[in-house]
Amino acid sequence: MSGCIVSSGTTPNIDWETTEFSGQFLHRIKITGPIGLEERIPVYRATLDISKPKDYFALVDNRDGHEDTMSYPVMLQLCELFIEAGVKNICTAIITSNERYKDITKLSSAVASLKGLQFENTTTADYAEAEKFILDRIADSISRK
Repeated sequence: MSGCIVSSGTTPNIDWETTEFSGQFLHRIKITGPIGLEERIPVYRATLDISKPKDYFALVDNRDGHEDTMSYPVMLQLCELFIEAGVKNICTAIITSNERYKDITKLSSAVASLKGLQFENTTTADYAEAEKFILDRIADSISRK
């Protein structure tokens, strides 16, 4: 599946690039240093401004193992950002060897569900596996249109 790069940017500790595939957008997010809510907000605002559909797809690359501060209050704030932007479905693939991410994504899924969002995620150390997961979900979304 081929797409067209429509936007990119750099913020403290995060680089991102957005590719459009037939009206769906994949946000490739590369973690370059420690991150928390303060680092995430500008990236999510920028990418949400680009992707107007109800689906939000992100491939988050933290293969370098940078510290990631994620908590229940942070998850709630991020859900509110997605809801305000009109997002209904969030699909992410996180590339990391940190096993703790699996617990974080389970909690993220529960929080998203409480807020009325659909959340699907995979966590793997293999970039190709993560990319296949997310591109398959994008292809499914396009075929449902």
